Amino acid sequence: MYISSFYVDYIREISIPVRVYGDRGTENSIVRDVQMALRLTDANQYQVILSVVYVSSNRNVIIEKFWRSLREMCGNVWMNHFKDMSDFGLLDTSDSVHLECIRYCFLPVISKDLNEVCNIWNTHRVRRNNRISFPAGKPEVLFFQPKVYGARDCKIPLVDNRKLNDVEREYSQRPPELGV
Repeated sequence: MYISSFYVDYIREISIPVRVYGDRGTENSIVRDVQMALRLTDANQYQVILSVVYVSSNRNVIIEKFWRSLREMCGNVWMNHFKDMSDFGLLDTSDSVHLECIRYCFLPVISKDLNEVCNIWNTHRVRRNNRISFPAGKPEVLFFQPKVYGARDCKIPLVDNRKLNDVEREYSQRPPELGV
């Protein structure tokens, strides 16, 4: 449910993607439901079905490269830190009080690290690859100014905020900020 709240925030801020790609994981089924609910107003119902595409993770090269970069830049550090805390008896992940304390203490620092990773990722240059049909350039420019690289805009403007609010109520739950 948290994933859908992030996705709804993205749509509210940016727009609806023409198409989303993902594997058949649980979180992606929620994204699928939100995507299709918002696209149901399209005159062409075939486009609604095409707005969600499932691919195996080995075909989703870009996101897999991002996950690898995330782990290298900060993810492994935090995963190892919490594993060490658990191994030394300082953290019990089955204890909700421990989890709330971890959120309260570490979430601001982890968020800062994640924002830094996103900034680096969004401004790095993607090189042309003959094996993958994907435009080269900086992801942020490709996304907000696709014509600069000869690409097309793959966003659909949100025309009805009420529909998005309905979808948000139906599918979303806000994550705790810094614990309960």
